[in-house]
Amino acid sequence: MVVRWTSLNSRPNRPVRQRVVSCFTSVGAVYLFMGLRTWYRSTGADLPFQSPLPAHPGVAMEGYFWRITEPATGRVIIALNGVNRGPYGPWAALGFAAHPGGFLCVDAHPTASADHVGIGAHAGDAFHGDDRRLRVDLGPDARLDVTIDDPLPWPHRAFGGSSLFQSVPALNQYWHPWLLGGRVNGTATVGDETWELHDAQIYAEKNWGREGFPDSWWWGQAQGFEERDACVAFAGGQVHSGPIRTEVTAWSSGCPEVASSASEIRGSARCMRSSTMNDGCCTAGASGGRSTSPARRRAQHPTSFPCRCPPRSATRRAHSSISPARSR
Repeated sequence: MVVRWTSLNSRPNRPVRQRVVSCFTSVGAVYLFMGLRTWYRSTGADLPFQSPLPAHPGVAMEGYFWRITEPATGRVIIALNGVNRGPYGPWAALGFAAHPGGFLCVDAHPTASADHVGIGAHAGDAFHGDDRRLRVDLGPDARLDVTIDDPLPWPHRAFGGSSLFQSVPALNQYWHPWLLGGRVNGTATVGDETWELHDAQIYAEKNWGREGFPDSWWWGQAQGFEERDACVAFAGGQVHSGPIRTEVTAWSSGCPEVASSASEIRGSARCMRSSTMNDGCCTAGASGGRSTSPARRRAQHPTSFPCRCPPRSATRRAHSSISPARSR
């Protein structure tokens, strides 16, 4: 038997060395791509076909908002968690509101976190929310524990609610209505009352940005119609990234009557001309800070367009489902 030793430098083994080098090059390229993607998301932006649901590391604020509507009783519940990243670590701005009665409870929690896979916002034992369950405990008179079934997620894969602006890095604000419907069952403690929720409707969204909230912001949302598939939601404001500065409004609708006429919903959330929207449970607001509101079902027509609010005399005021009369 003859044993031959062949050097790695010999011709027969050159392909092996080339494969090793190629393997290390591929691994390096993967790590480089992952690093660039992490950096890109840290600016607040998401590539096309990339989900905006996971937390964006490096942004100043990510706000998570749920709205529950029970049309049969006229009850509306809002729960929100603003995950803020300050110089001393993350903290949460929590809110729980209900209608009728104008109940409002707010709190600042010293801890906060957002899921890096999927959707989820948390604040110790005081708040837990994702796509299947929502639990709030801000005291014995402000509690919520519900499950979410038959969720109707955002149906488009290429972009979220911010449309093309989703891919612009370092904007001061992004918006995405990720849950456009579903059935909610559970209980809520509102003041000295306990509400049993059965097959209520739900809407949820998130917004985030490098600088917290923009200087000007408008927003509106409606749900709770007799036709469960009907929904509308819109949000806009003054957005900027470096030298780019403009006003945009993004909106989504699963209601044919509303979706067919984008010109009827523009600019300030105070201005809603669609009679269909005024027949449902609607929340609207406009301010220089955070405004609150919600929506329902499939977003068939998500678009962004310049904001030109129609004259107030030509609009009808949608009734607000929240009257903040109590705070903590």
